[in-house]
Amino acid sequence: MYDLEAKNRNRDDQLLAARKEIDDIRFSNSSMMDRNDDTKAEIEALQKHVNLLESQNQDLNRELEKFVETDEQIRSTLNRREKVQDLRMRSEQELRRSMYDLERSSPPRRR
Repeated sequence: MYDLEAKNRNRDDQLLAARKEIDDIRFSNSSMMDRNDDTKAEIEALQKHVNLLESQNQDLNRELEKFVETDEQIRSTLNRREKVQDLRMRSEQELRRSMYDLERSSPPRRR
């Protein structure tokens, strides 16, 4: 009888230890599930931030392309203006040279 009571106490102790271990595992599992949910929420927030940054980057790229296009148009206009000024200057030089040559080669005028 003492032997049975000892076995019974031993089994009760084992049962209590097993229940405590199960409770500890449940608590640990619950804690891990909470951390997992927090991590998922953090990943979602980071993904939204990545999407926002990608959108801003695309907007900045479009704006930069417009600036480059405008810059190229301005540069082209300035180059044309420079070419026109250069042609005008050459024409004026040639006109002066021609006038000089004409005056040198023509007989003196009488007044």
